[in-house]
Amino acid sequence: MTNIIVENIIANSMIADELDIHRIAEKIPGFMYDPTEFLGLTLKLDEPNVAVLLLPNGKVICTGAKKIEDIEYSIKFVINKIKGIGVKNQIKNGYRNPKHYCLFRS
Repeated sequence: MTNIIVENIIANSMIADELDIHRIAEKIPGFMYDPTEFLGLTLKLDEPNVAVLLLPNGKVICTGAKKIEDIEYSIKFVINKIKGIGVKNQIKNGYRNPKHYCLFRS
């Protein structure tokens, strides 16, 4: 029997209808933002080792996770950070339609 190892889980979901990327970048330290390079925000978490991308259309993309729980934690972490700066009205209750993609190695 072959052992299968999860290398990377990528997930995307909608957390809002739109996000004020500029305000989030100004108010929350740790997000990388250079609109000349990429129109979204990037946040790299150390634990779990996940990168989170936030797009102006409300989409969130997570990559680098080894477990689905890491994805769920990362999305909730970012949602709580955004709510903490007072953009609660933009965030949906929970996130919608998460789609997960896995990269395996045997």
